[in-house]
Amino acid sequence: MELIKLEQQFIMNLKAYTEKLNEKVTNLQAFIESIDYGVNQSLEEREKYLSNPLNAFSLIRRTHQDLPKWHNYTQQFVGMEELYALDEIIAQSPDENEMKDALQGMNRLEQIYNLEAIELAKGRLLDKKHNIQLSIRDCVALGDDKFKRKDYSKASMWFRAAIKHEPEIHSNLINEVLGDPLDKLHLKYAKATLVYAIIKSNPRQGIKKAEEMADGAIASASLPDLKSLITELLSQSDQAIISDMAQNKTVPTDYELGCRGLFPLKNKLFCQYNFHTTPFLKIAPLKQEILSLDPFISMFHEVLYEYELHGLKEDLKNPIKSKKYKKNITNRFSQRLTDITGLHFSKRDQINIDNYGLENQAEVHYNYKDIGGPVGAILFFISDDVQGGATVFPKLKVSVFPKKGSCLVWYNIKDDGRLDPRTTHSICPVLEGNSLVLTKTFFMATQMTSQTCLLNDLNMLGFFGSLVIFLCFGPNSVWGIEEKSQNASQYYSSTVELLKLLKLEHQFVEVFKNYSEELGGNLKAYLISIKYKENQTISEKVEYISNPLNAYMLLRRTREELPKWLDYFKKILGNDTFKKLDKLVPLLPDVLDLREAMLGLQRIETTYDLRVDDLAYGILQGKQYDIQLSYRDRVAMGHLSFQRRNYQAAAQWYRTACKHDSEDNEEILNKVLGNPTEFLHRQHIKALYVYGISISGDDETEEVALSRIENSLGHVGNQWLQKLIESLHRPNNDVEIMKELYQTKPLVSTFEEGCRGLYQQKMNLFCRYNFTTTPFLRLAPLKLEEINLDPYVVMYHEVLYETEIEELKKQSGHMKNGYADQKNGTMYRAVVARHSWWSDESPTRERINRRIRDMTGLDFPITDTLQVANYGCGTYFKPHFDYTSDGYETPNADALGDRLGTIIFYASDVLQGGATVFPDIKVSITPRKGSSVFWYNLYDDGRPDIRSRHSVCPVINGDRWTLTKWIHIFPQMFIIPCGPRK
Repeated sequence: MELIKLEQQFIMNLKAYTEKLNEKVTNLQAFIESIDYGVNQSLEEREKYLSNPLNAFSLIRRTHQDLPKWHNYTQQFVGMEELYALDEIIAQSPDENEMKDALQGMNRLEQIYNLEAIELAKGRLLDKKHNIQLSIRDCVALGDDKFKRKDYSKASMWFRAAIKHEPEIHSNLINEVLGDPLDKLHLKYAKATLVYAIIKSNPRQGIKKAEEMADGAIASASLPDLKSLITELLSQSDQAIISDMAQNKTVPTDYELGCRGLFPLKNKLFCQYNFHTTPFLKIAPLKQEILSLDPFISMFHEVLYEYELHGLKEDLKNPIKSKKYKKNITNRFSQRLTDITGLHFSKRDQINIDNYGLENQAEVHYNYKDIGGPVGAILFFISDDVQGGATVFPKLKVSVFPKKGSCLVWYNIKDDGRLDPRTTHSICPVLEGNSLVLTKTFFMATQMTSQTCLLNDLNMLGFFGSLVIFLCFGPNSVWGIEEKSQNASQYYSSTVELLKLLKLEHQFVEVFKNYSEELGGNLKAYLISIKYKENQTISEKVEYISNPLNAYMLLRRTREELPKWLDYFKKILGNDTFKKLDKLVPLLPDVLDLREAMLGLQRIETTYDLRVDDLAYGILQGKQYDIQLSYRDRVAMGHLSFQRRNYQAAAQWYRTACKHDSEDNEEILNKVLGNPTEFLHRQHIKALYVYGISISGDDETEEVALSRIENSLGHVGNQWLQKLIESLHRPNNDVEIMKELYQTKPLVSTFEEGCRGLYQQKMNLFCRYNFTTTPFLRLAPLKLEEINLDPYVVMYHEVLYETEIEELKKQSGHMKNGYADQKNGTMYRAVVARHSWWSDESPTRERINRRIRDMTGLDFPITDTLQVANYGCGTYFKPHFDYTSDGYETPNADALGDRLGTIIFYASDVLQGGATVFPDIKVSITPRKGSSVFWYNLYDDGRPDIRSRHSVCPVINGDRWTLTKWIHIFPQMFIIPCGPRK
């Protein structure tokens, strides 16, 4: 309860300061609204968004030009943590060269597809109108690029589009940060238009001379004249200007005509079923379309199946790879290549998966360099929702547009073996869509490649053996992905790279959102992470902490995370605002608190034979609770088990952590609390390996096995490690791993049998009313239940009332730790429970003592103290005696003698666990509110009865309150005869 109160104080103090950072919310929100921000878009939606070149260009420009200025804008304000994040993002934003590539890409689109700036600005590509338009700043940037290139006709059209653009929302604020795009725009528009007009009227006039004439005219003109000129230019229709400029366009090249689909159709070509390339085709012929006879070019249709297409796309998407990707071919695919070409291919051969990006093109080229080069090529088209992206053979006037599932085949040599220059070809820029092409070139001589170490499929009988084989694995044991440094990546070259850039911008915006929402956004993430509920009642809080999962998470959070959250918020708000929180920090759980909470959960697991998987997902003894351990909770439990060299449990916990869904607000949580993922994966492999060695019958010790696996992991990278983890978590492998992890169990102790309710029920026992122990019971008999006859153990029911329970719980304010062991130097002692001695003068306590005398018939003062105890989740009292033994001496033994009997009142029901167990006589007693249990610890002659050894089982779920009285032997000398018991 105190811990919940502490955490709530922490939260309320944070809320009190959330208004301290409200200053630039409106301004930063304006930035967020100024871009088409879709943080919740799916991968498919993002791909579709980026497949449009206007979106792609706008993204490049924004992230290159605008984000640094927004970053500078934020430097004026507090929130250094966010600013550091922005610095890191800025370092990854596009550089000047990538901005140039983007501008060149847009220029290629205009030129190759004969597109007009006015139409592009409005979102029209060829004859298709898209729900997008370029911003004023996009248009100005394109105009400036054309202006620098001295392409004044196109520059004037882009400037015209910018001037006619609707004003930006929040334009005043945005202009304050980014600058006014209309500044000098009209003058540039006037100059570009004048230079174009001068050259058009006198084509012999050089550009330099035309520029001088235009500059002179503008300089000598008055401001009203300039405004009149610009007004007149803008009053003309766009279509009239486009038609006028079309007269001076250059004649398109054969390549441009091919990209536009304007090559004339060839005659005497045909489609056929190919039956003859291999014997297999006699049974399953392929659809073949002849595109050119000399040189031979053909298309095969429906040669890739939907599941293969899906798999190839997933190779690029999950996780996102670079724009080029190599993969070994399968036996089935190598046979299909042979059926298409008649040539031999090996499964060791590699194919390239190319992702042709927006505005990206392959220059006109040959596929060979010399006689030893490739003799031909096959292009498989993986997608067909593509506008543009044709493969063009300009010298042959052949243009092939992508069609999903088809492939294009051609040869680079003539029949006599000489190189054929007519096969020069190129890939046209992609206007819209994601052009994925699978390419295989083939040579005169078959090129054999070898791969020395493959990632084995891990099946479980050989799974732990496979982890031993893993020691020979290296970083190159998976498909050869072409690595590129971040600095070398070209965002504009592919959809894959643009997805990274879009993610980058989203990260930037997310930081701004956190910054603009000030502490509130970050506080919200924190509250979500702890599943915070306001205005809980006392009973709700008790119910909450009564669940061991909640209790453990609360302890771990407040021990490990609260100090980090405090440090984080201090950086934002300043130390002076957090003096109240500083006072709370010393009250947070220390390392021993956390250790005990984790050991308690581990104790519940082992005592009750619960599965780690069930615990992680909130299942306790078959009952599902509306809770599950968080990712970090599971990792912490794995680390504890690993430190205690319980590698089986460690592997179980690490496995559940790896399978946990991503955290809400994962980015900010990782930023504040750290990201345990990489360390988790390495620890998981270590635990699996060492446990596998331990059950394999190998003579290798756990220490040697651990040293071996640590050395091996030191030589592998994170990417390879991720591949191994993914392999382990494939459904078939995971099922087998789980079987192995749960196949070995320790022997069950008698104590654990009792806690699990496995003792055999005793016979010939009765329930009855007790009228005889004292004269008072003739008037008010007590309900008695016989639990065991020898030694004598009985329960009394309905002997503690609600008002008495309420009063005894008030003693909790004086509670201290209760230990199972005597203090021995500096030895750490486990805490059993919190307890206090009820010693204050109290009629209630005296009434309970009288009731104990009625139940037992034994004598003691009614003013004797009673012990109030409260057991936490997972705490337990190991099997012990209540009398003096094993170096333990009972209090007051000299004056009162040893403890003859013990009576325990149960002041609460316990939902699960918490039984009192006598392992030697196999008796287990479940707590029942208002009842009590009484037994003798000594024989009548004072000798110890070792059968009275008892224990308290760990509480699984519930709140275990007890009231205990130990009755000593000396005061009973005239009540109990001294004859020995038989």
